[in-house]
Amino acid sequence: MNKFDRNENKFYAYYNDTSDPNSLSNNNIRSIFEDNSGVIWIGTYGGGISKFDGKKKKFLHYQRHPAEAPNTLSNDIVWSIWEDKAGYLWIGTHGGGLDKFDRKKNLFTHYKNIPGDITSLSNNIVRLVFEDSTGTMWIGTDSGGLNKFDKEKGKFKRFQNKPGDPTSISHNSLRSIYEDNDGTMWIGTYGGGLNKFDRQSEIFTTFRNNPNNPKSLCNDFVRCIYEDKKKNFWIGTQGGGLDRFDKITSTFTHYRNQPTNPFSLSNDFVFAIHEDSFGELWICTWGGGLNRFDRNKNLFYHFGTADGLPHNAIYGILEDNNGNLWLSTNNGLCRFNPRKMEFKNYTEKDGLQSNEFNGGTYFKSKTGEMFFGGINGFNAFYPNQIKESSFIPPIIITSFLKKNKEVKLNSPIYELSQLQLYPGDYFFSFEFASLDYTAPQKNLYMYKMDGLDKEWIHTDARKRFASYTTLEPGTYTFMVRGTNSDGVWNNQGASIKIMIKPPLYKTWGFRVSVISIILLFFFYLHRTRTNRLTQVMEKKRLEKELRLKADFTAMLVHDLRSPLTAVMGYAELMKDNPIKTDKLKIANIISRSSEKMLHLINDMLDFSKFEAGKMTLTLRNINISTVVMDAVEIMMPLFNQKELQPQFEIEPEVKQLNLSADPDKIAQVVNNFLSNAVKFSPPKNIITVRITKLKNGYVEISVTDHGPGVPQDRQILLFDKYAQLENELKQKGTGLGLAVS
Repeated sequence: MNKFDRNENKFYAYYNDTSDPNSLSNNNIRSIFEDNSGVIWIGTYGGGISKFDGKKKKFLHYQRHPAEAPNTLSNDIVWSIWEDKAGYLWIGTHGGGLDKFDRKKNLFTHYKNIPGDITSLSNNIVRLVFEDSTGTMWIGTDSGGLNKFDKEKGKFKRFQNKPGDPTSISHNSLRSIYEDNDGTMWIGTYGGGLNKFDRQSEIFTTFRNNPNNPKSLCNDFVRCIYEDKKKNFWIGTQGGGLDRFDKITSTFTHYRNQPTNPFSLSNDFVFAIHEDSFGELWICTWGGGLNRFDRNKNLFYHFGTADGLPHNAIYGILEDNNGNLWLSTNNGLCRFNPRKMEFKNYTEKDGLQSNEFNGGTYFKSKTGEMFFGGINGFNAFYPNQIKESSFIPPIIITSFLKKNKEVKLNSPIYELSQLQLYPGDYFFSFEFASLDYTAPQKNLYMYKMDGLDKEWIHTDARKRFASYTTLEPGTYTFMVRGTNSDGVWNNQGASIKIMIKPPLYKTWGFRVSVISIILLFFFYLHRTRTNRLTQVMEKKRLEKELRLKADFTAMLVHDLRSPLTAVMGYAELMKDNPIKTDKLKIANIISRSSEKMLHLINDMLDFSKFEAGKMTLTLRNINISTVVMDAVEIMMPLFNQKELQPQFEIEPEVKQLNLSADPDKIAQVVNNFLSNAVKFSPPKNIITVRITKLKNGYVEISVTDHGPGVPQDRQILLFDKYAQLENELKQKGTGLGLAVS
């Protein structure tokens, strides 16, 4: 595949490289497509699909390509990088010796140990490459000591430990070389402490840890050396913490991690030290993250993964021209802005040699280009060329699952605006994606179920799904947002409304139905109980009425039998003694008995009409006083028997008063009153009959006697049929008088 740069009028060719898994998969190309994010997809014949990101970060990656040997990096494990004054790049490798890289010619030159040749490199594990202020190259090896390299002749001079010689280098494994502001060279060894090297006399002065001297070097494993602007000399050790070295008194001040002190050094493994352009001193630790050291207050402020670092093992630190700190870690590269407290992390997907870098492998050239090495070669880049993508990727919901099984919907889930769920859908999930394919593993997400979640839940490309269980019935909105590979958010994201129907027993219709059934049930119970009580009461009433009717019949028969017996007796008397009997007396008795029987019979007939609902009134224009007085006159024989005297109290205006009424019914009522009055009054008393006109136009008729009267609580029974009240004289009636009238 060829890319044509129209600005430079050049073609850049891309081929398949069997030794490079990141090259084009096959040189036979059949189709090319560019997506919205700028990623180019290449369809090949036999090689599948290749993805090419033309806008990838400008992290140049140098690694070993065996097919190009010897014109390639000698080993992928890089321990040190240095660009000399001539612009050549020097790379120290693990087992491959020293490489010189002419980038203009794309030419590698290799320097390795040659057994038996003492002018060759002392060891092929090159841990340090350093050019001093005079332009001399110094090479530090692992187990091979220090090498002084003559670039013109290509020869090496070895400085190695000589047992018993205190002026020789203290150890053959080196980890740091540094030239201070005075031009003195310092060498940190891996087990031999700190060495001061006089390049003129070629004498080494050693500073080592002395357990009996608290002001000696804290640890003999020196990883880094640094002199700040105030000429404070700092030594970072592996396991002993940080030391400040007083070159005049040759004493060391120690700064170590104190577990109970949150402002102490975060970890005693110190791999790099740097003072930034603002005068802040930064300490890089292996396992404790980054430390900012306040030298005035002797306080350490910590920054770790919780703050945004990709890893707490930091191997190198460089500052760009904008004051950003670039940190190589055990999980990618980090750009840290100390003023804004912003972290931006880069990974292998951005073009890094690997996510794992190596300790001490970092360098910044005079042009501002940065170099970081690791286990798969090294990267070179200019910080200002590392641009972030402004592409805002579409965010879509890709699938809907119930009980971990994808649900086949009528339309794609991303085209739906709402989803209906039912009580049985107690476990469901959504899967989602950001449509940026530049480095999809770096896409970030956050999601929220509105109506349930109070905060957004953050996740990454390893977990592009959200699961929910046993949501209460109701309406929710699932929302998801995402980023591109550079962390640019699509804040609009995607959403879908979720409507969860309640189970039948939680619906309003069901509740209303249940309440209605309960109410109907109670109404039925109440109605049944009421009917039952009514039936019981009616039964009791009928039983009582039947009993009273029976009593009434017996009493009526008794009452009829007496006058009938009298009539029959006197008739037989007249028949047997027609001459001797007092005919007038007998006639009167027979007449009264007949009248009594007729009265009883009339009462029965009236009562029958009353119960049948056929009782009618015959209205005539009558004089009320005349009707009442006629009724009294008829009752006079009864009055005379008990020597009772009637007394009338009739108002004058009533005597002339005519009314429209039924004279028989009025007479019947008056007869009932007078009959009871005569029956219950003691002999030789007065019975008063009173007629009064009331103010409301009614006429009141009252009969007053001297009998026992009716108790007030029993007066309500006066108009009930068969109602009888026994007095102290044990006198009874039929109980029909007032009921029928």
